[in-house]
Amino acid sequence: MNRIPPTENRAAKSTDRDNAASKRKVSAKSIRASRDWRQVREEWENFIDDALCPIHRNPAHIARTRLDHIRTIRIHGRNSRRITQLRAKLSLCTQSRGLVFKNLTQLSLHNIHLHDLGELIALAPSIEILQARKIRCDSNKVMLSMFSGLKRLRVLDLRFKEPCEHMDNAFNMSSRRRIGLPMNLEAIRLSNVYDPEETYFVQPNNNPLRSRWMEDAFVEKYQPFTQLTRLKTLYLGRCNGFTARVWRECIMPCLKNLTHVTLAGWLDKANNDLDVALRETIGHMQTIEQLDFVDFVCGDGIIQGIHDIHHRTPILVKAKFANPNLPKPITIADLLNQHVMFCRLKFANKA
Repeated sequence: MNRIPPTENRAAKSTDRDNAASKRKVSAKSIRASRDWRQVREEWENFIDDALCPIHRNPAHIARTRLDHIRTIRIHGRNSRRITQLRAKLSLCTQSRGLVFKNLTQLSLHNIHLHDLGELIALAPSIEILQARKIRCDSNKVMLSMFSGLKRLRVLDLRFKEPCEHMDNAFNMSSRRRIGLPMNLEAIRLSNVYDPEETYFVQPNNNPLRSRWMEDAFVEKYQPFTQLTRLKTLYLGRCNGFTARVWRECIMPCLKNLTHVTLAGWLDKANNDLDVALRETIGHMQTIEQLDFVDFVCGDGIIQGIHDIHHRTPILVKAKFANPNLPKPITIADLLNQHVMFCRLKFANKA
């Protein structure tokens, strides 16, 4: 039996140790690289030019591997003169096979066009948190159904730079149902979004048939909210056009587990059915911990609804009237029929 000479044996062991050490170094570098790429902060132009375009030109580019490590992307846009050129590049990149952020869970955008946001989320089907502030919108219209494909989405935070019209949701002809929002949503915020129906319902009209048709369409538009039973946080940035049916049929079903609610943009209307609907809606918030009103007239239905929340004691934390000449409110009763610029209520468990 041939034996390995001692010197060769030591050399072999030394080589094995060197190889193992080398592998550990490579592994450590890979870990550091993956950690470095888990969070990306970049300007929109640079992100397209330096991250997406190289992959489109060469699918084997190292940037392709880095995409697999990204967990969070924060992108800041600016008013670029290259918007047409950048949009053309982005469109080409989104058509590239294999260009997908497989492990991306959080996407934070600032000063990005709605069209570009739509292109970007098509590359990130697994995101759980989407936050977009100062969204620019060329058409001044948005359809919330554009987010329906994000099945894992838990947080949807949309804040538009300019007032944006909330259009009707898309209709699925095969199922004959509205294409709605992801059912896993736990938090939704809509800021600077308005309903064009508002201009019709806030004005008195003498056409009952047209009013019924308009309200049916309005209720259909908000029907997807009825499926959001996991919601814990709701921010409605403008609800001045909501009818009693919208409050009852669309908003109330998603209030079961809510803990934080912000309602904004409501001018009180002399309508008994609306007062009752608002009382029912507020009173339905049995798990509420914090309730905010912004640019809101607190009518009788609101005040009664607050006291209808069983097992919870409302506490007025702070409030500011629209009329600076009015004394500072101290109790909830002081809010009755008053226009508040901001009001916060906390709710504690009753002893």
